[in-house]
Amino acid sequence: MRARTRGRRGAGELRPHQVKANLDSAPSKTASGERANPTGLTAAHRTLASDTHVRVTNRRNGRSVTVRINDRGPCVRGRVLDVTPAGARALGFSGLAPVKVDLAQN
Repeated sequence: MRARTRGRRGAGELRPHQVKANLDSAPSKTASGERANPTGLTAAHRTLASDTHVRVTNRRNGRSVTVRINDRGPCVRGRVLDVTPAGARALGFSGLAPVKVDLAQN
């Protein structure tokens, strides 16, 4: 599909993007049916399949973390990834940050 390949640069590398920490701590269910866990290293992406692992690197400080896609979103134009508060802490930011997103190696 065009939308999936549009952001790709090379094998396993996606374009640099802005990422938003999802600070909503209200218990809810994700698109995959599991309960949202703000302390887990998970993220939401519009097109990547559930249970896909991606490596997210903060371009400002070089910190990186592997997160598992378990939800759909974000619904804000210009953003491609919502991470949990735990993911944002691991990456060293709150709010928005420029990141590099790569498909993680199994």
